Amino acid sequence: MSLVDERTILRSIVTKQDRLYLLNKVIGARLISYEIKNFFVPESYYTGTIRFDNETQKEACFFKFAQNEGEVAKHIFKAASKLNQDGILQPWFLTNNKLEKTWILCYEHFNSLLSELPDNKIFELPENWRLSVRNSMKTIKYIHERYLLHLGLKKRSSYALINDRKNGFKIKILFDRNSSTENSVYDIKKAKLDDWKDYKDVLEFLLKSLPQTDDLKLFLNYFGLDQKGKYDVFVDRLIAHPFLLCAEENMNFIANVQHAIITQRISFLSGEKFKEYENWDKKLDDWLKGIYSQQIVDGFSYNVMSVTGLIWFLRDVYVHNCDKFEEVDCHLMQSFPGLYGQLYESL
Repeated sequence: MSLVDERTILRSIVTKQDRLYLLNKVIGARLISYEIKNFFVPESYYTGTIRFDNETQKEACFFKFAQNEGEVAKHIFKAASKLNQDGILQPWFLTNNKLEKTWILCYEHFNSLLSELPDNKIFELPENWRLSVRNSMKTIKYIHERYLLHLGLKKRSSYALINDRKNGFKIKILFDRNSSTENSVYDIKKAKLDDWKDYKDVLEFLLKSLPQTDDLKLFLNYFGLDQKGKYDVFVDRLIAHPFLLCAEENMNFIANVQHAIITQRISFLSGEKFKEYENWDKKLDDWLKGIYSQQIVDGFSYNVMSVTGLIWFLRDVYVHNCDKFEEVDCHLMQSFPGLYGQLYESL
């Protein structure tokens, strides 16, 4: 634990005028003071505590703005305060410390900014990283649904990491001087898609520790697909991409593909795109070969020359091994890399 020089701590009582900017609905009890560590040392942000009239206190993080940046700070605070979603880092208050000639924007406490990790650092993903990524994508969708843009998602300083005992970590998007919440851009759809393009750049950094598989490449490529269609459809499909699904959700995905084939909504499982998956019985690993052999003994029949036959086999593997979805998913992904992404693009 590093020691903090007492001379660098800013302690301040909140005045009546300061409370005009207080976000009472989030922090509850009336704020009476705040304390910021290392305030007089140049930093990108600061940590400290805020205290309330009921004798409780909370850890918090603070950003400084120069006196002439007051309107920028107000704009960020007011816009972010309207976004009541778990994936948004919540601003707790904004105050003008006239003694220090500084605007101070206080946010809920976070552990670090993604920008604090060097470029050559491999980000250690927790077990539930798929959920964290999907949640952050839903947050961007939420921002756009509120007729706002971020325009700073390319900067890793726009992402706060919060340790979570249950889920490993949470990614929260924050608004600061690097972002712009203005939605007065002429081409709104393009600006929204630019937000997604910027987010993809950060996502590539987050996912560097993963094997660079066909499935990952197809997911990242999806950010650039179908952008001429309806924006809402594109975003919903992006968030629901099979690369981000858990094993049980992948079973449902294969069931949906099977249903689409039965109802003749799709007839795409041929041609160059799926040629590598023909003669699929030769591509099964030993674990899947055992299941396939048992299925044949039990009277099941599959067309091994057809990708449609493969879909039927995949569906049966999931159904008959519903007590070990994760194991099934692992073997299927290894035996048929890129298949789910290819199917998804063709639906």
